[in-house]
Amino acid sequence: MIEKNFGHIKVVRGEDDGRFPHCNTILVTDDINAIIDPGVGERILRELRADYSIDLVIDTHYHFDHIWFNHLFPDARIYLHKDDAACFKSLDDLAERLGISEVYGVEAVKKWKDRISRSGNQSMGLTPKNRHEWVLSTSRLDGEYEDGRIFDFGNTTAEAVHLPGHTAGFSCFYFPNERLAYSADMDLTAFGPWYGGTDGDIQGFLDSIERIAELKADVYVTGHEFGILRRSEFLKRIPEFRATIFERDKRIMEFLRARKKGATLTTIASEGLIYSPESLVDEWIYMWGKIMVKKHLERLETLGFVGLERSRYFVKKA
Repeated sequence: MIEKNFGHIKVVRGEDDGRFPHCNTILVTDDINAIIDPGVGERILRELRADYSIDLVIDTHYHFDHIWFNHLFPDARIYLHKDDAACFKSLDDLAERLGISEVYGVEAVKKWKDRISRSGNQSMGLTPKNRHEWVLSTSRLDGEYEDGRIFDFGNTTAEAVHLPGHTAGFSCFYFPNERLAYSADMDLTAFGPWYGGTDGDIQGFLDSIERIAELKADVYVTGHEFGILRRSEFLKRIPEFRATIFERDKRIMEFLRARKKGATLTTIASEGLIYSPESLVDEWIYMWGKIMVKKHLERLETLGFVGLERSRYFVKKA
């Protein structure tokens, strides 16, 4: 259950090696007991809760796999970055950031809120779109943090490091005494950077990659899959992770070059240029893929590589 201890910091490996919809979790056992990103799995968290009285839950951002089990800690104070905090105050704001209103419209938001309001655990499928925990785990917020906020647990401290791009308020946590950083969804997985919400930002993600590499950490703990990585290995994997963004640019450009009349956003998004084509049957996978494609097209348009006429994108001639 607990993979490794670093003083008062315990790295807890998520179910299925921390693959979505679970994540790896940080447990701090000190004068103040805290959990960062309680997405490790219900069984594990119930066991931890039996051994430790949790005083504080800190979420690195509002995504389901990191906040799924906030509701298991009714006596703990819950903290989220101020730029993500609106998601815990309004389901409409959450739906907007997830992309529901942009891709499917206001009526889809109403239907989604109705589905998740029903108790019981609807099937997960490829995405947690209908899970009641959206309501249970976003319904309370006790505090907001900003970049540089120091959380003092007693013998252990952690600094919030704001890394926008994944979400507006996405943050990692750096423990200076242990020289350890919890990188959460700066996770270096093969999929690459994810910015599929309306508040995701490609350039922001690129800038944040640079910032996390500058931390004076000897150990990084990723939110998914890898888990514990020594600094040298973490830094070694960054270029490939970062390069995924430019590979997506290239795939979109190649797709457009093959179409003299260009293509609409919907056509491009239906090609599976970011997610695999077979996964697009899930309406949320399609939604996130479409938003990410749109962000790339806007980026390529700003760079002067792509033009837009009558809702059709095309590659500009050199």
